[in-house]
Amino acid sequence: MNGDLLRMRFCAHILNLIVQDGLSLIKFEIERIRENVAFWSASPKREQNFVIAAEQLRIRYSKKLILDCKTRWKSTFLMLSVAISYKEVFDQIGYSLREWTKSLIEEIRDMVDQMVSQFNKYWFVIHGIMGMAAVLDPRYKLKFVELLLPVLYGEEKAKIELQNLESFVQTLFQEYESSVYGGSVPDSSSFGSSISSGNRVGFNKILSDIASITRDDDESGGMSELDNYLKEKLLPKDMEIDLLAWWKTNGIKYPTLQRIAKDILAIPVSTVASESAFSTSGRLRPRQIAVQLNLIMMWKR
Repeated sequence: MNGDLLRMRFCAHILNLIVQDGLSLIKFEIERIRENVAFWSASPKREQNFVIAAEQLRIRYSKKLILDCKTRWKSTFLMLSVAISYKEVFDQIGYSLREWTKSLIEEIRDMVDQMVSQFNKYWFVIHGIMGMAAVLDPRYKLKFVELLLPVLYGEEKAKIELQNLESFVQTLFQEYESSVYGGSVPDSSSFGSSISSGNRVGFNKILSDIASITRDDDESGGMSELDNYLKEKLLPKDMEIDLLAWWKTNGIKYPTLQRIAKDILAIPVSTVASESAFSTSGRLRPRQIAVQLNLIMMWKR
């Protein structure tokens, strides 16, 4: 019968598709729960802190947190059924400093005001770079920031912050672009000693001609590269990618953004003063000391 009988739909597969379609309507909420469960079940120490928080709220920790497999809806159901029983614990852990500003005790209000001020000082200084890092992720770009800022600042202030971030992105792009097309020609010695001195004049001329052609082609729209990147369709959110590898591959299409990504995405997530490198509990093994010495030397450079 022309192969019509070679394949029959698998009922369990159809059932899975039905459930996945239903869960897609609350995928944002599920993802938030998944991230919380993943964080608090990542290590025994974190899980112990979660248990302590549950005991403080007099909630019995009878079921261990379960992290689901995204492709198996049954495991997602198990994760939600356990996590929902600890809803108050998650709420308590996420308790904001700003709630203490409503204290009836003046000293506590003053103390918290200073703490919140210090927090805001840190956030307002760093968020431009963090926002740019999100923009450089082809799965999120500015869409992610547009959704996040109202949660952080409220609807009105979020509009201002979004404008500030867009201005920051444009200014940063222009600065990188001008540093490439500003007329400077790279030193030919950086391309290796294999280029003889007799050929370097001609090699520099080729580089200069390439830069000139690029400038001429780009006169119609200095921001076209950034605009085209932002207008392109987002990659699937659940797609796992190595951002640095992605930008390395797409550098031909977005050369200026590639240079920005190379700098921004290489910024360490945190740093520590070199004198604090040995502030660890217990004895250090020789290998650990060697690693920390190497880190100190890197910081000194």
